[in-house]
Amino acid sequence: MKNSYILAACLSLFLSRLNAQITINDFPTSGDTIRFAVSNPGFGFDVGNGGQNQTWDFSNLNPNSTYLDEFVNTASTEITYSFVFGLPFSPNYAQIAKSDPFPIPLPPQLGVSLEDVFNFYHRDNDAFTQTGFGASVNGFPIPIPYNDGVDELVPLPLNLNTTGSSSYNYQIGIPSLGSYGRVASRENLADGTGTLILPTGTYENVIRLKSTLLYRDSVYVDQLGFGLNLPQATEVKYKFMAPGFGWPLLEVTANSIFGQEIVSRVVYRANPQSNLSVPETSLTNVQVYPNPATEILVVNAELNRAENLTYTLSDLQGRIVYTIQRSVLAGTAMEFIPLHSLNLSSGVYALNITSPKGWQKTLPVMIHQP
Repeated sequence: MKNSYILAACLSLFLSRLNAQITINDFPTSGDTIRFAVSNPGFGFDVGNGGQNQTWDFSNLNPNSTYLDEFVNTASTEITYSFVFGLPFSPNYAQIAKSDPFPIPLPPQLGVSLEDVFNFYHRDNDAFTQTGFGASVNGFPIPIPYNDGVDELVPLPLNLNTTGSSSYNYQIGIPSLGSYGRVASRENLADGTGTLILPTGTYENVIRLKSTLLYRDSVYVDQLGFGLNLPQATEVKYKFMAPGFGWPLLEVTANSIFGQEIVSRVVYRANPQSNLSVPETSLTNVQVYPNPATEILVVNAELNRAENLTYTLSDLQGRIVYTIQRSVLAGTAMEFIPLHSLNLSSGVYALNITSPKGWQKTLPVMIHQP
């Protein structure tokens, strides 16, 4: 009889792992709060394999800082936001919203930055989607709804091998300054199941969702009288989720360069009371694209506080071919370097980002002139 109980328990455990599923009931609702730790794992971080019965061990992650996701009812946000996102018959209807710790960057040439960014989410049995966002631009709250579709963050119900796709675009018009827009598409694939081990605990019945975003940004600056389509970029997110924890337990962000995924940021569930101090180095992540570059080089730098940054491009002999200084706010700062006007030879260059506080970040850049 004892052996029968053991066999039944093992069978039950096997079936629960086999049938791991995530539904809309596992996702946050208004009033939920979740604390995350931010880690910068460095070059060569391994996100693990896909497939069944995997063990993803990230117990050695070291946090640099934390932030709190707080979900609120759309009706409780700015009235301009609730008018656009809070109407049930609207294609951009969203039941909940939350502030974004990693807002979308704007080029410094526009002379403005996005502050107090709120993302708006729609809960549905078929998918968890983002329908747009709102931001304070020069002190005025502006809703930015997604057009021609929404961003499907997680297809539902989520099981191993679940797929989904979506596409959307948006445009931010800033009177007398210019505009900024994006055209994007996303492909989702649940490519693995297993056990996830984090510094804060071990989780079973985890499903890994690989989410690939292709996007192209465009900018027009009134003062300079020109518009520019930035190079297409690819961002890959690995979201580790489990029943009861629909919002990811772990999210790994990577940028794809020539098919090679370079991890740029890792966030994971932290203890609710955790509140680490801001690290000495305010730069938490840098993304450079395209690489190789021909006409223009785009640099996205994420910072946890306001900084004065110096961007310097040098050749392998140490000769400076371009430099510029910027005062940037906390969040994500975008800078684009006009390679087409520098008359550079093809080859490897060094991009150096420095602060008066003494820290620096150096990245190799390949420049190709046809």
